[in-house]
Amino acid sequence: QKVSILADWLNKTKITLDKSGYWNLLERTDSRYGLFKQELDKISELSGSKIDNDLIEKIITKESNNINKIFFEINKSNQELVNIYNQKVSNYNEFSEFFFSTKQFCFLIINNFDENSFSGNIPKYLFRERGFLIDMFKKYNARKKDMLLKLLTDTEKNTRRNSSLSVVLGLRFLLNLKKITIS
Repeated sequence: QKVSILADWLNKTKITLDKSGYWNLLERTDSRYGLFKQELDKISELSGSKIDNDLIEKIITKESNNINKIFFEINKSNQELVNIYNQKVSNYNEFSEFFFSTKQFCFLIINNFDENSFSGNIPKYLFRERGFLIDMFKKYNARKKDMLLKLLTDTEKNTRRNSSLSVVLGLRFLLNLKKITIS
């Protein structure tokens, strides 16, 4: 649907867009019609007849609701995980969103003692990630849950002490979370 809306908008406004800019624009914008249309209107007001990738990155803010998906990439290699994190988290607000959502998933693991209760407590909106979460839960025993709780509290303390280092602390947290999970 976004593709057809973008094609109509490009025809109507007579704006040219290169191939990489086209895909970047589709990737960076919201899927909801009203918000997508607002972003297109913003571009048409701020730009001339030609749009390139740099302009799109300056005008269009990153879709922030993908930040919580970093947690579901934990099984990727460290390098891939670092790249994903660096693409999505670049300031304190994005770190806070990442940490809060990851903390919710971690507490879901910590606060359940058997697979049935865990499965029943997975929020319905996470139906696509249900299998991943159950596999993740199976990897945690009491010792790992204690380690995870300590990691969460240490990260939160360090972030409160040094909020300017929040992005780096978030990456450190993510890699330590992976280490605990796969150990």
